[in-house]
Amino acid sequence: MLLDLRTPAEFAAGGLDGSINLDFRAADFASRLAQLDTTRTYLVICRGGVRSGKAMAMMQAAGFAAAYNLDGGLLRWQAEKRPMLGGAPIS
Repeated sequence: MLLDLRTPAEFAAGGLDGSINLDFRAADFASRLAQLDTTRTYLVICRGGVRSGKAMAMMQAAGFAAAYNLDGGLLRWQAEKRPMLGGAPIS
């Protein structure tokens, strides 16, 4: 699962195809993160890697089995000319 931690406005501007949005800066981020299935595999992304790095620490502490940080975030992804399409808000 591609988990995009940017704000809804950032997310609306474009992201990785198939990603879902979970705003790291939202007041309820920790509780929404706790609702995710800890047995699934996650690729955690944000703009530059800072938010995803912080979320990774939270996920590891919560016992997520397989979570990976997109090193350098979407800025690096775009700099490497990789494809960007769209994702969907998490419900």
